This record gives sequence, structure tokens and C-alpha cells, in this order.
Amino acid sequence: MAERHRQIARLASIRLLCSSCIT
Repeated sequence: MAERHRQIARLASIRLLCSSCIT
């Protein structure tokens, strides 16, 4: 379960970075 949570957190971080780039 922890692995899944970690993967989701990583995806969220990447998504945030992408948003910053677009902005």
C-alpha cells in the first residue's frame, strides 16, 4: 500500500511541476 501512495505522490509532484511550466 505504501508503494502505491508513494507513486501517487510522485505523480502529483510531476503534475505540479508541469503546471508551473505551463503557467
